[in-house]
Formats: sequence, structure tokens, C-alpha cells
Amino acid sequence: PVTMASLVSVQFAASSVAPLRARPSTVATPPPRGTPTTINAFFSLKTKPAASAVSTAPRPPAGTGTSDPTPPPHFASVSSSFFSYEQQAVKGVRANCDVGQPVDAARLFVGGIQNGAASCGSWGCTEGGWLSPKPRTSTEWFFVLAGRGSVSAPSTGETFSFGPGDLVVLPKGWSGRWDVTHRIHKIWVVHKHEDVAGGAAVDPVVVTARALSGGNLVAYDVGSTRAGSWCSTKCSINITPRQVAEVFVVTKGTMFITNSDGSARRCGVGDVVHLPEAWNGSIDVVDFVRTAFVEIAGPNFSVGGDLETKYRDGGGMTQSSGQTHRASNPERGAIYQVGPPVPVPVWGHRAASRSAQPSQSSQPHVSDKSKYDLCLTILETSKDQDLLAVAKAKLLAYLE
Repeated sequence: PVTMASLVSVQFAASSVAPLRARPSTVATPPPRGTPTTINAFFSLKTKPAASAVSTAPRPPAGTGTSDPTPPPHFASVSSSFFSYEQQAVKGVRANCDVGQPVDAARLFVGGIQNGAASCGSWGCTEGGWLSPKPRTSTEWFFVLAGRGSVSAPSTGETFSFGPGDLVVLPKGWSGRWDVTHRIHKIWVVHKHEDVAGGAAVDPVVVTARALSGGNLVAYDVGSTRAGSWCSTKCSINITPRQVAEVFVVTKGTMFITNSDGSARRCGVGDVVHLPEAWNGSIDVVDFVRTAFVEIAGPNFSVGGDLETKYRDGGGMTQSSGQTHRASNPERGAIYQVGPPVPVPVWGHRAASRSAQPSQSSQPHVSDKSKYDLCLTILETSKDQDLLAVAKAKLLAYLE
């Protein structure tokens, strides 16, 4: 007979569970298909996939892939933990460094924006410096989550410093020096676009967290790319399709973003959101909200219009003048607390459409008996000590 004492044993000997299930053969066999191999996967198990399920929503892009996956038809949203240091792929020491040995790492969020013209992800780097003498072929926007650094202006060599909560733009054609004084962590968007008619300044644009908190602000605008800060009091906005893609970081407040099919997600401070081109849905601002944003126009379109009405009537076409702000307040800390690592982002498009989803009856919840069998399978096949401990505790709870 199985006793609680035998189940609680530290080693959880195979003989303890033998009466519940026959021991596997001595020949090593892979775990049955669908068996979780990590603790995160174990806890995320909620439903069994239908045997003949219809096509589901697009899969999230690979975190470290080199190709740009097609962006999802609905908005995508991830918490700050998706970009934590633990989740980034380490690239190694930069080959062009001349100060220290800076090691950088990155993780992709969304690629293929505006038919491959732009992509978004995160980047981190330890202390060090290097020269970037080759003019940029794209415009980069980034928002500093933590750390401190600086870049220089190619025209004068002037240094532009930045820290947590600052927004920075390195225009197409920029070249100069990069220095990381405190391990840095940022969200970036890179946009390849045509040269700006009549030319455009290539010096860095730095907008301080304080300047961003002052209300609606256009800090950079060259037609194809616009960046700044947007804020709103409590309201509901029905978004009409725009030929503009947008990435923003929520820096204050809470909002709910809803796709046209009704799927939605709550977004708060630290969340990063991608609204693809031609997206339509709604934004419900729960309390005063502020975002640091970058907008990317499609070919033959320009971003513009008043920020107060940018989500209505397809957006405007009037360009705004850019402004340059210097960073200050070196005592600021990180704007968020890094949460535990997560294996995949939480996507706003949980389903391609409501009509495309199997009925509720075709996706039954995993029964207690299935959970019980799953725990036994893990105990018999896994070598992950943490996972074994979780399965053991789950099994004991079931028996009790």
C-alpha cells in the first residue's frame, strides 16, 4: 500500500510510486509527447489541444531569431520581464570596443513591421565604450529602462547623456561614439526608410523623463518616423485603421487594449505594446495614462497630426517640428522592477478570431486524473530536480 511517509521521502524512490504505476523499462525512453520539461511549462498547462483544431493565432516571433517574422494581425503586448537580462541572448564582447570589455545581449520582440522596414526588441550592455564611425542606414528610437550612457554628435562631438526613463533617437546618417557608464537596458525600434527630402539633422535627440512627463510632446518628426510622449485622461477611444505602425512603452497609468475580435489585454507601467499598421480596435484608459512612443509610416505616407487626435479618423498628415532636449538628473533609478523571467510573451491576439476558435467543449480542462498521471510521468522521466520537486508536491496535494 502507498503511504504518505513513503511519498514524502526525500529521494521519492521509484518503489514508492510503483503500486500506482508500473516502473518504466530499464531502456531510456523520451518523455511522452506533451510532457512539460520545465517548471514554467508545467504551471502553464491548462487545456488539452483539440485533436482537429483549426488554425490558431500567429506564433510569437522567436526571441533571438535573425529573420524578421511577419508581425501579428492584432496588437502584441509584453511585460517588462520579457526583456529582463535573463531573457536576452548574450552576443559576447563587442569587437569594436576601445574602453573596457562591454558585453551586449538582445532579444527580439516584433520584426517585419511595415513589410520589413522596422523591427523592435531589447538590448543590454555592460560598461565600456566604442566608436561607430559608419553612418547609420536606419533611424533608431530607444527608451532607456535602466542604466546610463551617452552618445556623441557627429557635427560637433558634443556628448548627449541619457538615463532611466529617457527617450533617444539616433537619426539615419548618425555616426559617433557610444559609452555605457552603468550597465544599460533599453527597448529599441529600428526603421529603415528613404532619405528625408531636403536633408535632416543627424545629431542625437535625447528627451529626458521629466520632459516626457510634461504632457503630449513631439520630440522627433521627419515624416516617416515620429517620436514623443502621449498622455490621456480616463476615456474610451475607438481606433480607426492608420497607415502607421506604433510601438510604445507605458510609463504611467493603466489601459485596456481590445482587438476588433474582442480579445483584449490590460497594459500597465513597463509594458511594451506594438500596434501594427492598419490595426483597428479600441483603447480604454482606466486612469491617467502616459506612453513614450515611436510611430512608423508606410511607403508614401507621413506620420503627423495632433497627438490628441492621432488615433481618430486614420491619423493626420500634418508634420510637426522636432525638438532636442538634453538629459539631466543622473540620480534616477530604474523605472520598473524586473520581474521573474517568462518563457514567452503574453500576446494580445490570443485568437485569430472568435469564430475561428474551437468550441469550449472541444477544449476540456485537464482533469485531476490527467494531472495525477502527468506528475507520475515527470517523476519517472525528468532529471530536472526543481521540476521533480514541483511534481512531487502536486502529487502529494492530489493524494491528500
